[in-house]
Amino acid sequence: MAPAACTPSWAPTGIVVSETTYDTLAPPVTAKAYGKLQQTLTYNADGTLKTAKDGNSNVTTFGSWKRGIPQSITYADSTTQSAVVNDHGWIDSVTDENGYKTCYTFDAMGRLASLTPPSETAANACDTTEGNWKKTLLSFQPVAVAEYGIPAGHWRQTVSTGAGQKITYFDALWRPLVTKELDATNGTTETLTKRFQRFTYDADGRVTFASYPGTTDALATGTWTEYDALGRVTSVSQDSELGLLTTTTQYLGDATSAYVRTVSPRGVVTVTRHQAFDQPSYDTPVLIDQGQNLAERVGIDITRDVFGKVLSIRKRNAAGTLAVTRSYAYNANQELCRSVEPETGATLMGYDGAGNLAWSAAGLPATTACEANGTSAAVLARKAARTYDARNRVKTLVFPDGRGNTTNTYAPDGLLASTAVDNDGTNVVTTTYGYNRRRLPISERMQWGSIDWSIGYAYTALGHLASQTYPNTGTVAFAPNALGQPTQAGTYATGVQYHPNGGMKQFTYGNGIVHTMTQNARQLPARSTDSNGVLDLGYAYDKHANVTGITDYTTGARQSRAMIYNGLDQLLQTTGASFGVANYSYNVLDNLTTLKVTGGSHARDHTYHYDASNRLTSVTNTVGGATVTGLSYDVQGNLANKNGQVFNFDFGNRLRGVNGVASYVYDGHGRRVRDYTTASKYSLYSQSGQLVFDSDARAGKSSQYVYLGGSLVAVREVAGSVTTVKYQHTDALGTPIAVTDAAKGVLQRSEYEPYGRLVNRPLTDGPGFTGHVQDAATGLTYMQQRYYDPLIGRFLSVDPVTPYSGGIASFNRYWYASGNPYRYKDPDGRKIMIVSQDGVSMQEAYTFMVHLSTTSEGMDAMQALERLPFYVSITFGDEYGFNPNEDEIFINPRMGMEIISTGEVQPPLVNGFHEIIHAVKFYRDGPVKWKEDMMKPEIGKSPSGRPVLGNAPEEVRATKQESKVADELKVPSRRVYQNAGELVPCKTISKC
Repeated sequence: MAPAACTPSWAPTGIVVSETTYDTLAPPVTAKAYGKLQQTLTYNADGTLKTAKDGNSNVTTFGSWKRGIPQSITYADSTTQSAVVNDHGWIDSVTDENGYKTCYTFDAMGRLASLTPPSETAANACDTTEGNWKKTLLSFQPVAVAEYGIPAGHWRQTVSTGAGQKITYFDALWRPLVTKELDATNGTTETLTKRFQRFTYDADGRVTFASYPGTTDALATGTWTEYDALGRVTSVSQDSELGLLTTTTQYLGDATSAYVRTVSPRGVVTVTRHQAFDQPSYDTPVLIDQGQNLAERVGIDITRDVFGKVLSIRKRNAAGTLAVTRSYAYNANQELCRSVEPETGATLMGYDGAGNLAWSAAGLPATTACEANGTSAAVLARKAARTYDARNRVKTLVFPDGRGNTTNTYAPDGLLASTAVDNDGTNVVTTTYGYNRRRLPISERMQWGSIDWSIGYAYTALGHLASQTYPNTGTVAFAPNALGQPTQAGTYATGVQYHPNGGMKQFTYGNGIVHTMTQNARQLPARSTDSNGVLDLGYAYDKHANVTGITDYTTGARQSRAMIYNGLDQLLQTTGASFGVANYSYNVLDNLTTLKVTGGSHARDHTYHYDASNRLTSVTNTVGGATVTGLSYDVQGNLANKNGQVFNFDFGNRLRGVNGVASYVYDGHGRRVRDYTTASKYSLYSQSGQLVFDSDARAGKSSQYVYLGGSLVAVREVAGSVTTVKYQHTDALGTPIAVTDAAKGVLQRSEYEPYGRLVNRPLTDGPGFTGHVQDAATGLTYMQQRYYDPLIGRFLSVDPVTPYSGGIASFNRYWYASGNPYRYKDPDGRKIMIVSQDGVSMQEAYTFMVHLSTTSEGMDAMQALERLPFYVSITFGDEYGFNPNEDEIFINPRMGMEIISTGEVQPPLVNGFHEIIHAVKFYRDGPVKWKEDMMKPEIGKSPSGRPVLGNAPEEVRATKQESKVADELKVPSRRVYQNAGELVPCKTISKC
């Protein structure tokens, strides 16, 4: 008999967690979660799914079923998607809502053999003739001879698109032993691109060694992992220039509870305790203690309800005399309806029938109670309302004062077609987007007032970016190799070569200056040199990869400096020629408390003071106590006044102006398109977040920004009939510290304090600290979503990433770069950022990533994220998930997932890949398409073959890809999305 409802015996007041109704033939009809309707299903006479309706009554219709797969889907907006399914039950082709067809073939075992993208020249066709895309070919075959030290009888998989190849060599148990990637166009390209990685395993199939990528298969350095008798990770070691760096993990217990004790390579101890009921569990931490000594020891107390939801997060010192608490409340459907933070007061939230966020109101008194519809006068005065179309895509966003009101439209397949945002009535900025049939962006156009600017993109037959066209008709060609790596950026950078791990090794600027980058044993940057004495920096690191020294080998050594860190990896001291000695101290809330700079043009000794709401209210001279800076804030935590200067933020927390100094206008993504001081400067950002072009009436010039692999290499300025190219020479954080002209002459040098204060010259507009735009009029650094003040080392507004969504690392709402400005920067950079918390060590996190990269699917996914022009943060802690709003992936490397149908456990590597592949799809297809595929109902099957509830297309797709990873690793896989049971600690599962 099918269960009608599930009400755990420990649930308070008999809350019904889940409820399902069935028709007379037993298929499920409706599903509710915590009393809220999730979806309603109807069926055809043969038992196949006919319709699925969400909580907003949007209906999706399925038809033409064959071999358990619908060959037609009609969505709630009347668009359709179709498939051709052969008699084996394999999909031969899929035609999307635009009528674009993708084709597939399979080998005799049903494994994918080829993929052909849609034709660009013929309608509803797959075509690889001239002018169309190359198909991807896949083969998997036994090999009768030895290769790369692997005996005969192993297996080899080759995945190729044109000359781009990835070859994986498996042992007899189908475990990847060696991977090889190359551009096979000719001998030269093969030599320049060939890279290998090697792996070893123990008797249980667990990875014990994963090498660093290299140019040959003779690889002996990398990451080493040890396990205990229960299969738990006990030691992770990494080869380095400092010797072997080891993180140890112990699974212990005392009279209070079981706990995990982790010791990092620097000897920092983290103890984590978790919520548990009838057996030990490591998925919901309730207490975290970390620190090298009592003075810096940090305690984090997390209270949870019986469902595991967070009720409060309290960060404190060891004695509890300094603490801040953030609290959370939920409605009857267990949806978050209120958060209370001392900096911002209460934020209330409401939802529509499909679970979409319908409205929110921030800056309310902390005692404000949740409201179902947000109709009280206090809430209405601060309410931001959202509407959604029939496919649950954000249609409009409306603020109380109208500033920032946004309207979106979409292509038939859900990609963003246009976004228009109202900036004070007359300033409506509209951005439209065009895509090819492969759904890669080919055009972006920004229009408002007299501005009508476009960006264009062209691609190779392999789908790699070939060129970019600017509003001033300039075009930059990238000439990517078959692996997608650009080998040039027009004439501004040529002859690009790469290290095996993908890091840039060498290129030549358009003025002839040669850039080279060497790497150390950990494949971190070791020495960056731009010839002709322009730049030459050597880097040294501690055991946590914190930068401990920068050696400037150029004349004067102005960039040389030495650093010291505390046990929490926060910067305590930097000694440099530009500013003498800079000392910093912090409290346990991650607030900067003192700053003392002994030399340079800005010597000072300051103390920072915070109010009861954890907001910086003044900076005083440590000696004498005179106030240097006074600050106050609005009710949403945005800076309102600094030394009498008024800052004006809107309800969306965007800075609209600094009274008497500057005013700002933004596009639909929140990127600044005009800043006005004495005259207007207009800017154009790409959808990926790069500043592409600007026109500055103040300076009488326009500028075209040229990037190579995400790094700014040149600015082409046009003033009247005069064109000037300025080559940008950047440090490891992307800060241009030297600028040269066409004759290799140095036009400008820049020297910064650790937190970004410019010390050697007057501030000018343009690329500055960490590559972000600096504003001379205000002294601020514009970091796209927030403004940063380098004089005080803090942001002006709260971080949109909260501890609730982003983890404990986001506890401080204003701090910059986690108190480590030489290692991190604001998340708009050019790589994946790994974060560890909840007792998970960095070594454990890195090992997880390396092990995942042993699979072809995992490597491809990681490379897709690495190619993005902004940070994606992967946080290793106590949960799984993907937060697209904050570009953050959450992975629990210690929790497996029970497979309902078999009782086996799907290991964390597979679970984590599921979240990573969500992110890859999100960035590839765009937020609208991704959200639509996550929200809409989809057909699915239980292990018994019965249609089941809750399978969104994105979850179905991600589950299929996770199964491929599981197959490569030879570990259990759920195969079907809803075949997932509870999370279980890996310490009890040998295969975990």
